[in-house]
Amino acid sequence: MQHVHRSDTTKGPPPLHVQLLGGFQVTVGDRIVPDAAWRTQKARGLVKLLCLAPNHQLHREQVLDLLWPELETEAAAANLRSTVHAVRRALEPGRANTSRPCLQLRRDVLALDAEGGLEIDVETFNIAAEDAFNHHTSANYRAAISLYTGDLLLEDRYEDWAVAPRESLKETWIRLLMSLAELYEARGEYASGISSLERVIAVEVTHEDAYAGLMRLYALSGRPGRALRQYERLKDGLAGELDVEPSVTTRRLQAEIAAGRFPAEGSVTQPPTPVSHQRATAQHNLPAPLTSFIGRRDELDSLGKLLQTSRLTTLTGVGGSGKSRLALELARERAETYPDGVRLAELAALSDPALVTVTVAAAVGAREHPEHSPLDMLVEALQNRELLLVLDNCEHLIEACANLAHALLEACPQLHIVATSREALHVPGEVNWRVPPLSLPPSHTGAQPGETDDPEQLLENEAIALFVDRVRWVRPGFVLTTSNAPFVSQICRRLDGLPLALELAAARASVLAPEQLAARLDDALRLLSDGSRTASHRQHTLRATLDWSFALLDRPEQVLLRRLAVFSGGWTLDAIESVCAWHRDEPGDAPSIDETDVLPLLAQLVDKSLVQVEETDPGDAGFAGVRYRLLETVRQYATEQLVNSAEADKFRKRHSCFFAELAEQSDDGLKGAQQVQWLERMSADHDNVRAALVWAFEGDAELGARLASAMWRFWYTRDHRSEGREWLARALALAHSFPLHLRAAILRSAGALAWSQGDYEEARTMAEESVALYRDLDNTEGLL
Repeated sequence: MQHVHRSDTTKGPPPLHVQLLGGFQVTVGDRIVPDAAWRTQKARGLVKLLCLAPNHQLHREQVLDLLWPELETEAAAANLRSTVHAVRRALEPGRANTSRPCLQLRRDVLALDAEGGLEIDVETFNIAAEDAFNHHTSANYRAAISLYTGDLLLEDRYEDWAVAPRESLKETWIRLLMSLAELYEARGEYASGISSLERVIAVEVTHEDAYAGLMRLYALSGRPGRALRQYERLKDGLAGELDVEPSVTTRRLQAEIAAGRFPAEGSVTQPPTPVSHQRATAQHNLPAPLTSFIGRRDELDSLGKLLQTSRLTTLTGVGGSGKSRLALELARERAETYPDGVRLAELAALSDPALVTVTVAAAVGAREHPEHSPLDMLVEALQNRELLLVLDNCEHLIEACANLAHALLEACPQLHIVATSREALHVPGEVNWRVPPLSLPPSHTGAQPGETDDPEQLLENEAIALFVDRVRWVRPGFVLTTSNAPFVSQICRRLDGLPLALELAAARASVLAPEQLAARLDDALRLLSDGSRTASHRQHTLRATLDWSFALLDRPEQVLLRRLAVFSGGWTLDAIESVCAWHRDEPGDAPSIDETDVLPLLAQLVDKSLVQVEETDPGDAGFAGVRYRLLETVRQYATEQLVNSAEADKFRKRHSCFFAELAEQSDDGLKGAQQVQWLERMSADHDNVRAALVWAFEGDAELGARLASAMWRFWYTRDHRSEGREWLARALALAHSFPLHLRAAILRSAGALAWSQGDYEEARTMAEESVALYRDLDNTEGLL
């Protein structure tokens, strides 16, 4: 977006020009602002932040967090006032009091807005780059490239707020050079193309596409020896920097050049897809796959074509049909076709529809703003981005997801959405794409034990290939043979080719042969043949698999599995040891599980594929490096078992008590040396805290208020302030019935969050009431 609004400089205020590329410099008219005029680095930093911000404005709280994260709000605000004054003196030392300042503060929003016009070199460069990509001429490319005078603000190389824009701008510059080189190659101007690509390699020593381009250009210009030397440079660079080899495509090009097959005599070489339509490294937050993705090639190809015409594609199907895994694989394959990458929002752990927008906003990096709704901030973050958004597990929040998708698609013309759900969202323009089961063997195969269809041919079948692959995880020596193939085929057909059902069945292959598996599964299917008439056959089948897997567990394993259903979004070992253990001497009739038995039982559930293991960042010192979770369909099944056991409230209360105690520990930890570790721990368990709050405010309001009041510091630091105020408002509505010390804590926490969002009168009232209560209690610690 162009922000140059020049007026007649001979009569009006002078224009303001800001250079951020290659170094920081500000010019007002013909006057360069000297370094000494800024007085402090924070004054320079404030101008830089506003130049990079959308519309050159930031909320006061954002500036405080970015420039003075280590200070309390009052001290940071005082620094901001002096910094604003320093900026105004540096930019307009002789400004009359009646004229409008370049740096304005209105309704807690800081804005850089020069009357004589504001020109920022970053924006000029971006506009020229967009024009070059649209017109695809060498003159446009060269003009844009010349505007990139160096990397963004290298003096701020360690500032978090500068890293992403710096990398994005550098990446745009590289794309310009790559596209210009492709244009030169198509014209036969090989020397000019080589010059462009050498500039890329000078800053990106492992840029494989640039080296491949050099190989083509040198070969096309009759210098195959020089072309092959580029391959050796690439090979050495990749080995030294990344410990990888060149791609298959590049190795094939090297072989063709070495054999004299490239360029073919008289042929016309076609350049690759212009870089203007892709990113060298697509941006995404997709989790790394832990198991191989098998089959679905036709589905991926079909969906890839569909995404070119559909802006909303919903993958629908029964639980366990592989919707989520297919959506993630699709997003991973298509990431480079979206200039702004792919973002995943996982919704399975949510129970409150109001949190859908907040969760999606966090996934795409949108910040909260006290004067705007989460939806407004999300739209602002996405409206100019060409991005693929994956909404995973929408079925239990279907209305909220549908409303959000509709609003985003209307407001963000370049946004594409892939959703997974058990039913369609029913949004205009939506394509409801039903996820089929994996391909099954022919119905005659294995109809009778002893049939001898070729095992190699059967392995080309997706369901059998998946089952055999997962069996080898628990029985590495397993081989599909003519004798066991009929039983494997029978298992795959009876399970309708559903990936989750196949994986659960394969987990039992460590102790059961295929014929034993087939026999037991057959019994389970017949047992449940009289299920609900309205349920689909696949729902019967998946329930049969889950019932069967549950029945094979030992009694203590069954008890632990159903108790794990109280967790939302995963858990740590210390959490289940506290929540799920139950001693014989405790009141009540719940089955006993000693705390020392929890870990062995958990290991058994992991081995039987009912509990998933996730390793967290080893840098999170002070807390466990492993978390556990249930697949969503398994969690729903375990929840039913928990409800039927009549111990649901007992263990949901234990769950809420555990996280209330953890939150109270974190409130102290967030003030100390382990602040980062506590932030990571509470972020990982935020969904558990939400689930605990939901139950507590319905089953034990005092416990819910205790938990909410202890969470305020985390909510403040991680920018969940609006959500935190809503929970504390529920506590305040019931505060008259709570002990005085809890009422005081609730008021203090609610007041702190109100102050952080600019509601100063409300905050002051709460703070005064809290102080009065603490004084009545003679609690000096509460006054700190």
